[in-house]
Amino acid sequence: MKKTGFGWCVAAAALGSCLAFGACGAVTTPQGEIALVDPSAAEPLPVILPDDPSPSQRYAAEEYAAYMGRVSGRTVRVLPPGYAAHGVRLVTADRAEGLGDDGFRLRATDGGLEIRGSRVRGCLYGVYEVLERFGGCRWYASWCERVPRRSRVAVPGYLDAV
Repeated sequence: MKKTGFGWCVAAAALGSCLAFGACGAVTTPQGEIALVDPSAAEPLPVILPDDPSPSQRYAAEEYAAYMGRVSGRTVRVLPPGYAAHGVRLVTADRAEGLGDDGFRLRATDGGLEIRGSRVRGCLYGVYEVLERFGGCRWYASWCERVPRRSRVAVPGYLDAV
């Protein structure tokens, strides 16, 4: 069967995702995993706002909670800045880190996940990366998305990606 232009774009995007993120095969995590959502836990890990969050960072937290809630079928809480619980923590990056307005860093921490990015778009883009890479969400157009149902969503315990 011959693929047309759009079909090739979709196939190339899928292959690119597989190569970039290892999505085509199982990833071994010898150092363990951090479960963002686990059926044996009382609730999913909450998302924690940074100090003095920007509108973009608030939106990022809301998007994470909404989509991870749809993925898991459970309520994901958004906690205020400074909350000491384990969770998915949004952190404002310093300019010296060189992430710019759009860059982000994902880092597994003791009992949680840190999404470090700018107050402009970095944290929001980091949230979308987590939802896509580990939650399986896909956005093809403003009117076309795929949000799978998963009882467990985890990140590798050694995750540190820019």
